[in-house]
Amino acid sequence: MKKKLIILLIACLIAAIGVNAAAQEDDLDGYEFNILAVDQMITAESGLILTSASALQNSGVGWSVLIHCGKESGNVYVVKQDVIEPTGTIPNISFAPGDIVIAIHSSTSNPDLADTYPNVFQKLNALKVKSGMYITLKNIDLAAKTASNGKAVVSMTKPEAPKDYNDLMGEMVEDPQYKLDVTAPAHYVPGQTLDVTITLKNVVPESGLSLIHFYLYYDADKVEPVVKNDNNLNEEMENFLITAPNRNKWEGISKLDEEQNRYDISFATASTDSAAKEDGSLVIKVPFKIKSTATGTIAWQVPHRMTEALDNDLNKVYGNGGFALSTLSTGTSSAPPKVPTGDPSSVYMLIASVIILAGITVAIRASVRRT
Repeated sequence: MKKKLIILLIACLIAAIGVNAAAQEDDLDGYEFNILAVDQMITAESGLILTSASALQNSGVGWSVLIHCGKESGNVYVVKQDVIEPTGTIPNISFAPGDIVIAIHSSTSNPDLADTYPNVFQKLNALKVKSGMYITLKNIDLAAKTASNGKAVVSMTKPEAPKDYNDLMGEMVEDPQYKLDVTAPAHYVPGQTLDVTITLKNVVPESGLSLIHFYLYYDADKVEPVVKNDNNLNEEMENFLITAPNRNKWEGISKLDEEQNRYDISFATASTDSAAKEDGSLVIKVPFKIKSTATGTIAWQVPHRMTEALDNDLNKVYGNGGFALSTLSTGTSSAPPKVPTGDPSSVYMLIASVIILAGITVAIRASVRRT
């Protein structure tokens, strides 16, 4: 009888540990590590990426959690081994071509000290990373060794290979006379409405630009244009232009071409003192409704050779466009609640297992006393 109870006790214990481990790993899916720099000395309470053995040895990461990753494709990496916990000494790591090491530092592992050591949750989550997980780098240029709001995003399964949107942009214009910078929120939630912003930059003609024309393409499978044609002058599209020199002297002629999944947008002024010359002197915002079925990455594009302009001397000039990407929000904060966290159902299972363990322990002790 005692042997059967002991076997059952061990089985419940293993099940409880398994539930807890699974909950911890699920917590990481979509988790974002903040990356401050590339191939530099580690800064306290921050994250760093290292691209070579020499950069690693000169980085001062002896007290950081290290995640060794191999390149899969594009900006996607696979974790090659379980994390290397900090010991105060920088280990020797063999870098294959394309390998990186992600270093996450905090001076504590106590979540109660998060006010003093704000990177503690990043460290605790870094300690959960296992071999075979995937890391996707965002806003990080390893070649240029820069990170601007850099993120290393964890996933349990291999992400879809990102499209090369530069291929869809076409050839760039030689000697461009301006640039249209296209931006959108980094993350979206299905059902929300967001703005895509087109900003004029790098104007070359000294007289400025008095007319701008471009096509803005969108993904009709994932978004719905908010402003539609009104079978007249499309006056509501006039509101796309939110910034311009002497705004009331600029007028627009725009239309939606739903068969081509694009807006045809033009704004112009006849006032010689209202030409756009400075970066940000023209700003256009176009709203889109995210479809409830949207997943993955959404792109908006102004192809390079799908824009033209007139300078203030009425000379036709050409510039380059741009594109913006928005990815599905994971709903994961970069500073999550105190660990461990997890699916409530997993927590309930763990509590139930503990209760069972307590009951079995009492039964065993009673059995022992009887014998």
